[in-house]
Amino acid sequence: MINPAKRMVKQKGSLSALVITGSDKVENGFGNGDCLLLDFSRLIFAVSDGSERYPQASRILLERFAEVLSEQDISPDISVLKKSIEAIYTGQKYTHK
Repeated sequence: MINPAKRMVKQKGSLSALVITGSDKVENGFGNGDCLLLDFSRLIFAVSDGSERYPQASRILLERFAEVLSEQDISPDISVLKKSIEAIYTGQKYTHK
């Protein structure tokens, strides 16, 4: 089922996600640097807010997080996730934070 008024598509057994750029970003030409991570095998979902000075940083951060997750057990506990996030964020370039 497609519902254009709600900007959604509904299909049994599927999930989708969408990040919509605000009108101010379109008007000033910055675009959207926000990024989503959907890891269904581990049921981990993350959102990263991109900065205007370096919008790609949000994607780089979540790509690195996905790499770390792929090296761990299927369901890491919260303390492992926190340590992974801290290590990934610490390793992020200062200009990308």
